[in-house]
Amino acid sequence: MRATGCRPPKWPMSELRRRLAVDFRGRDIMSRTSQAKASQGHSARAQPARNAPAARHRRHACGDCHALARALHDDLAQLLSYALIQIDMAQASAPDAAAFRELSLRHGRDLIKDALRTTRDVIGGLVDAAPPVEPTLDAQCLLLAAEIGALARQPIEADCAPVTPAPPQRVCAELLRAARELLGNACKHAPGARVQLTLRQDGSEGDGLLLTVRDDGPGFDAACLQAPAPGHYGLHTLPDALRGVGATLHLHTRPGAGVRAEVRWAGKAVRQ
Repeated sequence: MRATGCRPPKWPMSELRRRLAVDFRGRDIMSRTSQAKASQGHSARAQPARNAPAARHRRHACGDCHALARALHDDLAQLLSYALIQIDMAQASAPDAAAFRELSLRHGRDLIKDALRTTRDVIGGLVDAAPPVEPTLDAQCLLLAAEIGALARQPIEADCAPVTPAPPQRVCAELLRAARELLGNACKHAPGARVQLTLRQDGSEGDGLLLTVRDDGPGFDAACLQAPAPGHYGLHTLPDALRGVGATLHLHTRPGAGVRAEVRWAGKAVRQ
């Protein structure tokens, strides 16, 4: 499947609400967290045989919080980040560029309205939301390229081959998260550059996957990724998250040479 351009996809509800529906199955995260804290508070008086349920509650609450943090980063934070870029562009525009300034401000306002709608979707969907049927991985990659391209007002070329058999759900989720982060970084740090997304089957037996995001922008020194980045939940966390499903991330870049990011999954079995 191939797509070029940045027409936004039409979803019945926000991507964040969809992801939360899958992660939480309609459960209230705050209730789950409160139960875990209550179990932890009474653990000193509990018998050893009762410690296991309390520990399970704590693990579930931590997992739910982690999923919520990822969803907030991937959707709300991204929408607000793109809106800020549009506002900054409007402020930096020349005094005689009224039409460009108005277009940037209008797009920024639309993004903020999308963020507000997404927030309301989260409030209404954390407790009671049914997960929809997942499209195939190549179709989700095309939708993602269209979404990021629309947010950044930058065309993204997407060439994604069908994948058979379908990878486990955990693998698909991490590959899509990596693609979102890499495409977002390309649009933010290489505005106006040519950005491409490809998905291919890989490996000697054809059961692996290779997802590539490349741009011909300014590039960067990859060594900077080794430095701590408090408050950031994006590119710095990708390698560990991908290793958790048997995938790897390789960045090929240097200043002035663009970026080629390759995510490989070897087709190893992963627990759902």
